[in-house]
Amino acid sequence: MKLPKPDSPVYSTFVLVVTAAILTAAVLLTDRKDITSAAVVLSAMILFLAGVYIFTFSKKEPIDGRISALLPVQGSINICRIVADLGISGYSWFLPAGYTEDNTTMQYLPVSEYHGEKLTGGTFVSGKGGSGVLLPPSGETIMSELKARYSLTIPDTDEEIAVCIREIGEELLEVADQVRVTVNDESFTVRMVNFKLADGCHQIEKESPACCMIYPCPVCSLYAMVLAEGRKAPLQIERCRVIKNKPEIETIFSLLPETSASEV
Repeated sequence: MKLPKPDSPVYSTFVLVVTAAILTAAVLLTDRKDITSAAVVLSAMILFLAGVYIFTFSKKEPIDGRISALLPVQGSINICRIVADLGISGYSWFLPAGYTEDNTTMQYLPVSEYHGEKLTGGTFVSGKGGSGVLLPPSGETIMSELKARYSLTIPDTDEEIAVCIREIGEELLEVADQVRVTVNDESFTVRMVNFKLADGCHQIEKESPACCMIYPCPVCSLYAMVLAEGRKAPLQIERCRVIKNKPEIETIFSLLPETSASEV
């Protein structure tokens, strides 16, 4: 039997209910029938109700952090293996609506260089625009949920996009203590400090550091979707670096069009 932790709601409820029972038993055993007994009975009722309240409205214990971090790992590795077997070695591009036949941001894994042409076709595309594999990004489900639940709107200026990414990482998803976004020339750099899913990144890096650039995890994929949708232009994951022995991740996204050098 797993005992509740001292800082868990179940433990607090147990203590309050037991204390209320002890106070009630003390009143019954002494049988004084005075104002002190009445006060003790009232205190017992308050403790009991407080325990019920804590138990009813407390959140369930979250899943173990390391297990959460490992959930998307094998899926990303499998996609990378399939892509490698197809002879595709280029890093992912994120294409907003208008650059494909889909009305949402898509992820493009090119066989050769991509120059911003519109792609036609389904999963496997070929032609003047380029050849490769076109897939929904792994962050698509989270993006849809954020838009539905929080009415997330993607801004269209660099400064507002940076703020949006910080709010998503720190406040909505709460996956990092700090999310720092820097715009420099034609790239965005996103650095997550104390990234709570870093164990998964370390695991993917053991398989191949290129996996994070070929088919990134849902979090980095989500940031790329925000950037592509906000700038209304394709961007590529240029580098994803796991800071050694630290829960920190630094990802660089290269923009296809020129961007004014600034820091947000």
